[in-house]
Amino acid sequence: MIKGEKVRFDIYNILFSIYKFNLTLNSASIQKIIDKQKRKDVALLHNVTLNSMRYHLHCIKIINKFINKKIKIKEKILLISAITQIVFLDFKDYAVINCSVEISKKLKLYPGLINASLKKISMNKEDLKKISINFNDFPTWFQKKTYYLSSDEKKRIIKYIMFLIGRMIQ
Repeated sequence: MIKGEKVRFDIYNILFSIYKFNLTLNSASIQKIIDKQKRKDVALLHNVTLNSMRYHLHCIKIINKFINKKIKIKEKILLISAITQIVFLDFKDYAVINCSVEISKKLKLYPGLINASLKKISMNKEDLKKISINFNDFPTWFQKKTYYLSSDEKKRIIKYIMFLIGRMIQ
């Protein structure tokens, strides 16, 4: 496994643990993954992991735009990480796509889907940077709990949530 691929695989494992087991970055199992990294790789790991969480809703919108079928959670997490790197962090497209395809092979996912989707996304990344989040992009349970809010209140909530997420990442 090449160096960039190993770090990206660890990023995937952290994101999967956060999603599947509701862990935090401070949990023991995630700290083990972080502790085995070299110093410069820890910065990359934190950068991609935290920004993947920050741009989660944006990435879901992008995935839904380019993939019409229901995908597995493992594919979704891998794509969120890759989309964050390509679209929002301006990493080299070919490196991210190549590593993501190799990781998908190791995870026994469909590498053709990952490759084709990420190539289409990389060709459209300038337009995708402009994607905005609407109230309808939030989870259904959240929408149901806040159905009574006015349009202006919903806009303020979106703005405030995005502000808070940005502050948490810094």
